[in-house]
Parts: sequence; C-alpha cells; structure tokens
Amino acid sequence: MSILFGIRHPGDQEALERELKILAGPTARDVLEGPTVCARPGIGMGYQPLSTHPRSKLDSQPVSDVRNHLLTFDGRLDNHRELCASLEIQDRETPDSIIVLVAFERWGEECFGRFVGDWAIALWSARNQALYLARDHAGTRTLYYRGNDERMTWSNRIDTIISGDWKNNADIDNVFAAAYLLGQPARGHTPYEGILTVPAGCYMVFRNDRVLCQSHWRWMDKGEISYRTESEYVDHFLALFRSAIERRTQPGFPILAELSGGMDSSSIVCMSDHMRLQSGSGPDGLIDTISYLDDSEPEWNERPYVAAVEAQRRRTGIHVTRTFSEYLFSPISAGGDGLYPGADRAFREREQFLEEILGARGYHIVLSGIGGDEVLGGVPMPTPELADYLVQGKFHSLMKQMIAWSLSSQTPALSLLTQTFRHALHAYVQPEIGFPVPPWVRRHAVDTYKSCNFKFNQHRCKVGIRPSRYHAALAWVSVTETLERRHPLLSAHREYRYPYLDKDLVEFLLRVPRSRLVRPGRRRALMRNALKGIVPEEVLERKQKGVVVRTPLIALEQRRRSLSTLFSQSLLGEMQYIDSKRFLEIVDSALVGDELAWLSNIARTIYLELWLQRNRPYVGESVDSGEPPVVCST
Repeated sequence: MSILFGIRHPGDQEALERELKILAGPTARDVLEGPTVCARPGIGMGYQPLSTHPRSKLDSQPVSDVRNHLLTFDGRLDNHRELCASLEIQDRETPDSIIVLVAFERWGEECFGRFVGDWAIALWSARNQALYLARDHAGTRTLYYRGNDERMTWSNRIDTIISGDWKNNADIDNVFAAAYLLGQPARGHTPYEGILTVPAGCYMVFRNDRVLCQSHWRWMDKGEISYRTESEYVDHFLALFRSAIERRTQPGFPILAELSGGMDSSSIVCMSDHMRLQSGSGPDGLIDTISYLDDSEPEWNERPYVAAVEAQRRRTGIHVTRTFSEYLFSPISAGGDGLYPGADRAFREREQFLEEILGARGYHIVLSGIGGDEVLGGVPMPTPELADYLVQGKFHSLMKQMIAWSLSSQTPALSLLTQTFRHALHAYVQPEIGFPVPPWVRRHAVDTYKSCNFKFNQHRCKVGIRPSRYHAALAWVSVTETLERRHPLLSAHREYRYPYLDKDLVEFLLRVPRSRLVRPGRRRALMRNALKGIVPEEVLERKQKGVVVRTPLIALEQRRRSLSTLFSQSLLGEMQYIDSKRFLEIVDSALVGDELAWLSNIARTIYLELWLQRNRPYVGESVDSGEPPVVCST
C-alpha cells in the first residue's frame, strides 16, 4: 500500500516542501524509496510508493496535468480498460493516477462513482480551488484528515498526521470513546480529537471555509435483481466471485490467503485453486495460505476444516499454532505501538511472530474473508424477509414463511410476527437510537454518542424499497467500521484485500432478494448451491463457528488483581464514562458464568482503558527518512 499525504495552508513552496518531508518521516521505514513531494503556493502533496500490483509500477506521483490539477492515488482501478475506452485513452500503459485526472476533467465529481477497485484519492482542482478527498465504496483504503480554515493535513496513514508539536496536545475524541465502549459505529471519528476519516463510499470537498461530504455510491437507488430460476442467481454469483478473486490475485507479487476453516476464507482459497487449475497452472501455481490455530479454545477447533481444504488442494499452508492467552489484557510498552485501542501484549506478540514469518518470505498482500457474513446472509435472521412480505401485503407468503422459520428456529410464530412488525417500523420510521448499554457505562457516554445524531440517513428506506435492504445497509456499515480499526499497531501494514467487498459483487448481492440468500434451516443458501464441487462438503455444510469464551475468561481470572489496580485510577471513570466499581462487579459475575453476554464489551472497556493510560497524550517519534525528497517540477 503506497502512502499519500498532503498539506493545504497559505504558505510558500519552500516551506511546504520542508513540512511535507517531516510528514514522510513516521512512515519512512515502511517503504523502500524516499518520498516524492510536489509543492505550490498554498498546497503540497507527497507520495511514498510501495508497488503491490503490476500496474502500480507505471505510476510516478504526485501527478499534475495542463490545468495544474494535482493528484495522489493509492490502490487499483479494476475497470481501467473500460475507463480508458470511455475516455478515449489509447495507451494501455496509462497509469491509474492519470486515468483519474482525465476522468475528473471529463466528468467532474461524478467520476468517483465510476471507479471500481480499492482506492483512496487526494485531488487538488486548480480550476475550482478545491481539495477533493475520496475513498472507494467499501473504504478498503483509509484516508484521514485534520485541520481548519487556516491549515489542513491529510494522509492514508494516521501516524503521518500524528507528528510534530500537535502530538503533545492530542486528546481522545469523546465520541469515539463512547462509540467504542458501546460497540457502536464511530462514523468518521478516530481516537484523536481533531482527526477524522473520509467516510467510505464518499468524497469530501474542501473549498475556502466550506466542507461538503457527498456519497458517490448509492446502491439502494438501484432496483432489485429478479431472475426466474435459481441457476441464474448461481451463475451470476459465480461469475462475479471469480472476477473479485482474479482482480486481487494478479501475478507478480507474493500473495497469502487467510484460511480459517470457515466458509468465507475457504471459498476464496478453493475458488482461486479452481480458477488456476482450469487455466493450466499446476499445484505450484496455487496461492499460499496461513491458518491461526489455538487448541486452548474447545469451541474453536478449526483443524478438521483447514485439513479438509489442504487435503483437496494437496498443499499445506503456514500454521500458526500458538496461544497468546497469557498476554491477553496485559499492557504493552508505552509509545507508538497502539494507534487504536485493541492492542495488548497478546496482539503485539502475535504481530511480532507474524512479522518473523511473513517478512522473511516477502508477503505484503493478504486475502481476507471479511464481509462474507454480511453480504451473503451469514446470520440466518427471518425478520428482514418476513418484513418484506408484510409491507408488500403478501400475507399468504408471510404466514407460510413465518411457520417455516418458526419450526426451523424453534421460535413461537407470535414472537416472530412481533419482531417482523418492529423490523418493518424501524426501516421506514427513524427510530430512537437504540442499542444494549453495558451496566457499567454511564449515561454521559450514551448521551455523548447520541448527541452526534448518528443515523443511517443515506440508507433510510423509501417507498418501494424493501426492509431487507435497510437491514443489508446496516450490515454493510458494520463491515466498513471493522476495516477502520482492524490493525491498531504500526507494524501491521500489510495490504489486506477483501474479495467479498468487490464493488460489482457487493452491488449484486445487496440487490438479490433476501429469500435467495437465506432460507429456513439453511443459511448461505445461494453460496452453498453455487460452490458445490469447489469447496469441500464438510466445510460448505458446516455449522456456524463456535464462540471464543474460555480463553478470555482465563485471562480475566489471571488479571483480576491487576484490573483492580488499573481501574482504581480509571481515566474512563474520570471522564464520567464508566462506573469502575460496577465494571469490576460485572467482571466477577462473568468469572462465575454470569453476564457472559457482556464479554465483548468487557474486553473493549479494558482495551480502551489500557490505551488511554498509555497514549494520553499520544507519544510517538517523528522520524526523518535521511533522504532528501524528490521535488517535482511545477
């Protein structure tokens, strides 16, 4: 993943060049080449290249055109051929960054919605005197910004922005803290007050003292897909799934796929094998895999399923067979290890172990199965489908399916009907923001979160749109939130690719009727039908994964005394966000088998407290790369 960054403020070219070089310091260790910077009066951009796909080698950034637009681009344009044809670009070796500039000149702001791929863009329009920051539909590339009317800084790496004198005054963002404790979407907030993210699927326009945020991806405005036969859905899904994997496994760079034994990761690996063997590649041409195995958790035995996939492909992957439970909930050293809450010694040990393995073998690209559950109906909920029948007035279908779901889930039909009415109401009427509140979280934290008016306005159901699509929108938001904070350590900067988040595949799956994805007693119906003969049957027909409970409870018991010390001077308590005494009472209840429903929130509270006590204010080092920057001609 290449690193882009920039500054906008009323300064001269020479001063901006110096500031851009300082911004490049914290990330210099992650790239092989020194930074390239381009500065003009009032605006400057920098770029640190790291090629991870064949076309990225064509790029030399920042780039500008005859109209003095300036741009940095990180990622891939998977539809570059179609874009070149529409833009009448004849040269097949045209870099993606140039395609973006030409597209902006032709289509203006509408160009962002035409891009397919994983990308982040910073574009200065000299004509409009405006800065555009944009992210792809899923937010697979992060893009942070900080600033006001006088000065603004941005980067796709948060540690670029956390540098200089500002870091000594950094404080936690109260909205982020409340959202983290409650397990709710932070919606653009980061742990650092004043640093925000460009929302996924959006572009932001900064012009003078005005800021505008617009969505460039509006999948709910598109009609539902309706085919006559099951085979048509299966064929369409297979074609798009193949394309999603092919786009992310181009030759030329070592690629590693996570293989957990679940349906999502296994399907990616098996489909990749199927495609490569069909094209004539032998077993040596298959991608490598990595599996994380922990025998200490009785409800999480993935060995049989990993073994089934490896037996089919006749290839054994990397097995990380270690338990890090002894380090769980233990603080790591102070400093720049944890950019986001969630990093403890267990996380740090795991990352160091992976760096030793993956770094030596040159892996910079990892395929992940994140998103499969959310877009393929992994959670077998009946209410979205039943609510569709209710609002359409299809009462015969409602009663028939309600009985089928009632029998398969052993839930009273009357209870399902009540849930269906509630689901339909929330889809069309803006509900009070409701979520389970942990008993130790104070009202002040809840009010702080609610005061920001977090609503899914862009996903609100309109007349003619079914409630199941609103449900899909909520699931989609949860995916994009997961990507934001997945890797909280500085060392974890491998490029992760997500086939299930491919734009074309996602648009198809979010428009497929819910009844095709999930059926009574059979989750992942479409996926299972499509991948028969490709994925081992024992994996395809397995039940849902177990829940990790034993290891966290053991860690809590081992750390119980240190938790008392940690929360005796709780910063979260000082912020009036938690009742520390009540929190420790709930921990004790969990240790005897009660209150287990709050286990995830317990972990979040510990992680946030550890992070606050280690990183408030954040302490990091601005590292000079030691190389003079390359300055482009203007």
